[in-house]
Formats: sequence, structure tokens, C-alpha cells
Amino acid sequence: MKATPSKMKEWKELPIVKECYEKLHSKVTDDNEDETWCGKIINEMWKDTLKVSNEQIAFVVTLCESFLNPNNEDIKNDKKYLRKRLKRNLVSIKNIQIFLIF
Repeated sequence: MKATPSKMKEWKELPIVKECYEKLHSKVTDDNEDETWCGKIINEMWKDTLKVSNEQIAFVVTLCESFLNPNNEDIKNDKKYLRKRLKRNLVSIKNIQIFLIF
């Protein structure tokens, strides 16, 4: 959180960070073929994902996307940016269920 903007930009331009961002919503190929990487992160956060609200899931997805997005140079995001992405992710969760969580 104390990194300079140039350090953040440098970190976000690393190939491994870009690869993580690109794979965030793709399926994990090891243990469970239906689980996405984002779903894996969520499963690591909560032991019982059945008790987690759609809003909480959308918030975690929004943070992951925001922090890893190479086009978003800031690690600190304003409310307007996060609110817009959060709303989009919440709609996706309710309508499409693209985040597979077990």
C-alpha cells in the first residue's frame, strides 16, 4: 500500500501479474476442472461459501480484478470505480454464475 505509482506500474507490468489477471476467470486445471481461479480465491477466504452473500463474492472479485488489472495503474481505487465494477460483477453473479464456487 506504500508503493510509489512507478513501483505499482512496474509490478503490474510483470508477465506473471498479467498472466494472473488473464487467468482470473479461467478454469483451474488441477483438482477441480469446474472451479475458476477466482472461485479458488473465494474458497480460500471462506470455509463455508454457502453462507457468503453475492455482494461479498462480487466485492472480492472486484478487488482481484482491480489489483491485477494492468490498465489500472493505482492500487488505491476510488469509490466510483469500485462501485461501477462491483455492480457489474454482482449482475454477473446473479445472472450468469460465472464464478464457480464449491
